Amino acid sequence: MAGPSVTPLVSIVVPFHNEALTLDRCLASLTAQTEADLEIICVDDGSVDASPARAAGWAARDDRITVVTQSQSGLGAARNHGLDVATGHYLYFCDADDYVSPVTVTRCVRHLAEHDLDLVFFGGSSFLEAGCEPAPGSPLAVAFSRLETYYRRTHRYEGAFAGPRLLRLLLASGEYRVSACMQMARRELVRANGLRFDEGVAYEDNYWTFALTVLARRAGCLPDCLYFRSVHPDSLTARPDPALPIHGYSRSLLSIAAFAARCAPGGEAQAAAGQLIGQCRTNLIRAWNGLDRRAAAALLETAPPATILVHQFIVQPLAGPGKGRP
Repeated sequence: MAGPSVTPLVSIVVPFHNEALTLDRCLASLTAQTEADLEIICVDDGSVDASPARAAGWAARDDRITVVTQSQSGLGAARNHGLDVATGHYLYFCDADDYVSPVTVTRCVRHLAEHDLDLVFFGGSSFLEAGCEPAPGSPLAVAFSRLETYYRRTHRYEGAFAGPRLLRLLLASGEYRVSACMQMARRELVRANGLRFDEGVAYEDNYWTFALTVLARRAGCLPDCLYFRSVHPDSLTARPDPALPIHGYSRSLLSIAAFAARCAPGGEAQAAAGQLIGQCRTNLIRAWNGLDRRAAAALLETAPPATILVHQFIVQPLAGPGKGRP
């Protein structure tokens, strides 16, 4: 198969860590895109299973695929590594346990070009991984119940909007979704602003999506369901570990607040940031209040600085009596 042009139309970054069971499905969906002018950058985040060999096999058969490696550093760092390698006009991220419609790239590129956009959002659908039949009330069952239709939008957002305006509209309708896998952006916008994912924490999409949307001169939203998200026992939303949301939302809150401080006072960007910070705070208080004193103290003993700072000055003054307090 012919490789991408000197400057490919789209760079697709696929981070993976021990995804031998799903990587073939993901890469099959990406190489089957109706738009062929792609580069696909697979970032091996310290895998110890057969997934690096599978990625290498795909690269040997399709010279649009490149495999780069790093020691295990997490999803945010892997996405940033792929971002550093990317050369395409547009930038897209796909998780290795998910897959996309054959027309995902074509639909997005067409919409970006027709409306002269920096950023386009699109919808998705969640599915239970084969063999994962959750018991009623289990974390996996609860996660799937919430996610099954979560990425589908019922409102229409026709044409183009200034990024902050679209962000406010999506928040007002309750249809703001932060997944980096359901958006495509002009790479120059990302590069020129030095935009990066938060590293070392979960929920790294929160800051990325906020900052990218605010920076977009023109942004749009497709109603199409073009992404298919796997829900399985290792899914972040199905894990009961309270440290993941606590550390992730703490970093998101600080990152969003720092970015918003550089925006025009009183504008839509700061208003949207205030809403998102409020959501982070609510999620954090809920997570901390789910811990008893001993568990809260143990978590704080090893917590990163962002978690400690947010807990001390934002969460603890608002937490319920005797909850989330070491």
